Amino acid sequence: MPIELPPVLAMWAGFIILPLLPRKIRPAAFPVFPLAALLLVLTLPLGTVVTIPFAHYELVVLQVTQLSRAFGIIFALIAFLGGIYSLH
Repeated sequence: MPIELPPVLAMWAGFIILPLLPRKIRPAAFPVFPLAALLLVLTLPLGTVVTIPFAHYELVVLQVTQLSRAFGIIFALIAFLGGIYSLH
């Protein structure tokens, strides 16, 4: 059974962890987070829906469709390539 976590959590983890790492390790650690998000996007099965009840509403935190998967792959690849470009 795959882990049903929104891929954005991998990016948020990088947002929190990267500033805490020493400067020499950050460039090597940066690509890990977009790749983790990409892995989550690719392993989530189509039709997965994660909702959270909030104030008499159902917030859809994660819904996997073919279109959302395509956008997730593109976003993760752009984040990865942006990180590689920033190393330059």
